[in-house]
Amino acid sequence: MGVLGLGRHVPRRAPRRGVPHDHVRGLGRTRGGRSARRQARPAPGLGARGGPARGPRVLPDRPLRAAAEIEADADWLRACARILVHCRRLEPYFAPLGPTAYVDHPLKFAAPTRRVPRPGGPILWVGVRSNLGPLVEWVNAHPLPAPLDVLTNPESPGPVPSAAELGFRADRDVRVHEWTPERHRQFVVTARAALDVKGDEFRARHKPPAKALDFVASGLPLAMNPGTSSAEHLAALGLEVPSPLDPGTWLSERYAQGTRRLGERLTRELAPARVADRVRKLLVGVLRSRPARAPLPVAPAGLEQRYRAIQDRLARGEYADARPALEALDAADTPARLRAVVRNDLAALAALDGNRASAEAGFRAALELDPGCAPAAANLAALGAPAPARETEPGTPTPNHETGPAVLGPRSGPRAVRVAVLSVLFNWPSTGGGTVHSAELTKFLAAAGYEVRHLYARFEPWGLGKVTAPTPFPAEPLEFTGAEWTTEGLVTRFRAAVDAFDPDWVVLTDSWNLKPVLARAAGGRPYVLRLQALECLCPLNNVRLLPGPGGEPRQCTRHQLATPDACARCVRELGHTSGDLHRAERALAGVGTPGYRAELFAAFEGAAAVLAVNPLTAAMVEPHARDVRVVTAGMDPDRFPWPFPNERRAGATPGRLRVLFAGLTREWMKGFHVLRAAATRLWEARRDFEVVVTDAAPDGPVEPWARYIGWQSQGDLPGHLAGADVVVVPTVAQEALGRTAVEAMAAGKPVVASRIGGLPFTVTDGATGALCAPGDPVELAGTLARLLGDAPLRARLGAAGRARFEEHFAWPAIVARHYRPLFGEPVPVSDPVPHVVEPPGPVAPAPQPLVGCVLAVRDRPAGVLERTLQTYQWQTAPAADRVLVDYGSEPAHAREYEKLCARYGWRLVRCEPPEPRWHLADAYNRAVAALDPRVEVLFKSDTDVLLGPEVLGVAARRGPARSASSGT
Repeated sequence: MGVLGLGRHVPRRAPRRGVPHDHVRGLGRTRGGRSARRQARPAPGLGARGGPARGPRVLPDRPLRAAAEIEADADWLRACARILVHCRRLEPYFAPLGPTAYVDHPLKFAAPTRRVPRPGGPILWVGVRSNLGPLVEWVNAHPLPAPLDVLTNPESPGPVPSAAELGFRADRDVRVHEWTPERHRQFVVTARAALDVKGDEFRARHKPPAKALDFVASGLPLAMNPGTSSAEHLAALGLEVPSPLDPGTWLSERYAQGTRRLGERLTRELAPARVADRVRKLLVGVLRSRPARAPLPVAPAGLEQRYRAIQDRLARGEYADARPALEALDAADTPARLRAVVRNDLAALAALDGNRASAEAGFRAALELDPGCAPAAANLAALGAPAPARETEPGTPTPNHETGPAVLGPRSGPRAVRVAVLSVLFNWPSTGGGTVHSAELTKFLAAAGYEVRHLYARFEPWGLGKVTAPTPFPAEPLEFTGAEWTTEGLVTRFRAAVDAFDPDWVVLTDSWNLKPVLARAAGGRPYVLRLQALECLCPLNNVRLLPGPGGEPRQCTRHQLATPDACARCVRELGHTSGDLHRAERALAGVGTPGYRAELFAAFEGAAAVLAVNPLTAAMVEPHARDVRVVTAGMDPDRFPWPFPNERRAGATPGRLRVLFAGLTREWMKGFHVLRAAATRLWEARRDFEVVVTDAAPDGPVEPWARYIGWQSQGDLPGHLAGADVVVVPTVAQEALGRTAVEAMAAGKPVVASRIGGLPFTVTDGATGALCAPGDPVELAGTLARLLGDAPLRARLGAAGRARFEEHFAWPAIVARHYRPLFGEPVPVSDPVPHVVEPPGPVAPAPQPLVGCVLAVRDRPAGVLERTLQTYQWQTAPAADRVLVDYGSEPAHAREYEKLCARYGWRLVRCEPPEPRWHLADAYNRAVAALDPRVEVLFKSDTDVLLGPEVLGVAARRGPARSASSGT
């Protein structure tokens, strides 16, 4: 079992199926729609591998320069119990490989949060030399409002290079300093503000916000180029980071105070001990998922060891090998209580083979040997057979098995788990993706075995509850009169319907700002808040789109949970720009009032879980709820059979490639105006395409490249998607998912979408489609031209998109992956299983794994190494062994390393490299080889290792006894 941590340096090989990467290579279809399996290549000097084996695993790391590089370690990633990422934008790249969680970096170089802004002083930039290029380019093109201090590392010993030597213009006031930990902290205190400029390559777009968090925690006003992952992360925390082209905001008093407020919060929340505690909880959760070994009935040591080995085989599903071993233990010299659980296990295996009579006889035999054998009694009951009468001597105490483990599988009674789904804004046929989600959620939960009831409001004056066609699953309307249409009326009617159904869970869906009201209607039952967009976060319009000064909308980065006063002011000033239903629903909910605010926070805090469609929304909610999960909206796979029938594909105009836009042209946020400009530009260069629009044609002349086909039903749209060559989603709003993009992938078509909102988590840039800057017709035209001119590329992207749909967006997969772990099994499990009962008493804790730590260095400054060793003092699990490899350092450094290892409890291993150059993979191989062989989980830190593009990173010994896993 491994826990892998990913931040700046991540594995190289993308998974074989459905995993995002920049350039899809060798994706061939096989029967069933799965991509062809790629042969794993042996690592240099380590021998061929046939797949991950059991044991500790350390993954080869290198800077991620293209998403395709993930595929090098797909097999090892799949073997991990949890994958930890430090940048939320990386989550969709690793989620296909296993459970993924986000973990913040702790604050590392933060000074005490400054209370008062500095009126003068330099601007500070900190980073490694390889990241200087974008900064130099930007500074040379734009004047700065103050001198710039650059803290960076030297590429080789000697004098610090000048600004001119690094490429800065001579007329720019730039001062270059060699980075040290002490100088970093000193400059943070003396600087007036901080600057960071990221490049546009994949690695730069997916970097963790560690440096930005340090700056903000210090109270240092930070400016960044727009669209970076760090700016996106801070926006989710409530701080809108300005562009360095806007010094009026960057150096303003108001922005400094906003930075201070968030900085004080970060100082508390990202203290090393707090972050370590969160990592500890993740590790504990992983460990608890491993079955605990219950104490055996008293037996000779040899028998106990034999039975333990059999238990391990049963846990691995090796029933054929376990059976003869169990039969050998079913002997007269085995103590009766142990022999009883052996017979229970043999009977359970017979039941699994379908031999009911033999199973029943075996369970009865176990109870004859030990009348207190709880698994045998429970298994008999599961088969519907009465247990044998138990004779007891007068005064014999009845064994209390409540303190021991139960038989595997829930024993909550015969009824299925009940789920109530509550909607206020429901209509059918669908008027939006949220209503489709609610209808299909009930359908597929019911198909999975849950007892489901969908309750929705019907209020004619608002046009709510209009159902004019059969819904995917029966739904029950609650009629409201005008007098009843109040928040208390909603609570009363929904509460009565919920009580009548008596569900185990309540899911709150289409309700926008009324979700806190519906939370009260749950009546104290566990309820789940389902966020389909940014409802409750953006009370203005659910997409954080504000009217701009010239009439063109602009993006907002605030949200109601982080900045309630600012959002209330926004609604007061701009509420008239919302639609009629938005305004009416806001007024009914009481948005902006103190009572509503208290109810809003209470609803999020009281939710059993909050389900967000993408990691950005989850980040906004996490500080305000106890359990936030990223659960994407599902799609009905029956609408998109694979391969798609040719007779259902919509035809195109002969001789033209087909670009599909599914949306209403009059909705500005859908971005048709951007597509119009892009298509007009593209038409000037080529005339072999048409844009098919699912809307009515406008009055007047129609563009020569356009074909309007009108609104399409849920049944007809898949045929048009399947008949397209490219599907375009040019939205300019922060859509949470991009339903059209998912439907395009379901149809096996490449997607060109805006890099905004949740779309980067839906469309994997370079793997299932391409992302463009929102509102940029030039980039959109160029991207469309590239795809229209490359049929093999379109085919590869479409195939990868279909694979991604099957794994991540098809409803059966979503219910199995997300809702079943949340709600539990839909019906009680009654299959008998091998199990061992323990005597009354406490349950033994799950075994803890032995943890090992490895580091490899060569001529690293002692101060830098000491800082790295200090970070291990925050480690949540005590290490059984820590190995530092000195890979051919100079004698002066080697002496310092010996002192540091003695001080911090590390074992020092010195070795001479086989080659004169620094080879990180070989160095870490040696460190792992020197570890105690009992170590199960490995931790490594590459925080301070400056990796070049040719470096493989960390590699482990691979073989039958040890294989790859990683922690960080």
